[in-house]
Amino acid sequence: MTDEKAQGWMRRVAPFALLLVALALFFALGMHQAVELEAVRERHAALQGWIGANPLLAWAAAIAISAALMAMAFPSIGVVMAACGLVFGLWTGFAVGFIGATLGGSILFLAARHARGALLDTKLGQTRIGKVIRSLEQRADGDGVFYLISLRLMPFFPTNTVTLAAAAAHLRFGVFLLGTIIGSGPAGFVFTSIGSSAGAVLDAGGEVDLLKATLAPSVLLPLLGLTALALLATWLRARFFKAKPG
Repeated sequence: MTDEKAQGWMRRVAPFALLLVALALFFALGMHQAVELEAVRERHAALQGWIGANPLLAWAAAIAISAALMAMAFPSIGVVMAACGLVFGLWTGFAVGFIGATLGGSILFLAARHARGALLDTKLGQTRIGKVIRSLEQRADGDGVFYLISLRLMPFFPTNTVTLAAAAAHLRFGVFLLGTIIGSGPAGFVFTSIGSSAGAVLDAGGEVDLLKATLAPSVLLPLLGLTALALLATWLRARFFKAKPG
């Protein structure tokens, strides 16, 4: 690889690599503990006073923090949305958390999609992994938004795994954004609701298990129902609207 090609390759990979380095430092320095519900609850009174005095600044800060976390592939959107719900309440928490998470997810998606092309230009592109990535692109063509909505609706699929899969499939940004907004909204609202009601539980000495709460039948079954509708839409499109041979 020539120096010019090497520099071009680095420019394409660098944004994604920097995001991953930021995530590693975030956990290495223990900063992830600051967004856990127990830690947020301990600062709840101080946060409420600051929010009351600076509401617009507080909303902007929450959006920026949520965006930064999701951009560097923070493992759980549930923690982010629940923390926003605990601090801001249900509706405001959902709004600021979801806007921030969507912005951050978009940054991660674009960085990963940009790096994808550079990685496929290396020997990786000739391996089985490269073939799988190219196969994802072919299969997602046309039905990507429905598949993305389906995956986003399933709470047991990690948010950033789905984002990286969408980048590997080389989805168009508009398709990614639409699928993310529609698909992540219901689960995001559930996490925010759990966070908004977590204060009383934590004050009483209880624990809040986001995964357990999300997998409760009253929450999981509606999400699975929405997932089934998205998959049905994919099947109907393939069955009745596929291109006819000329």
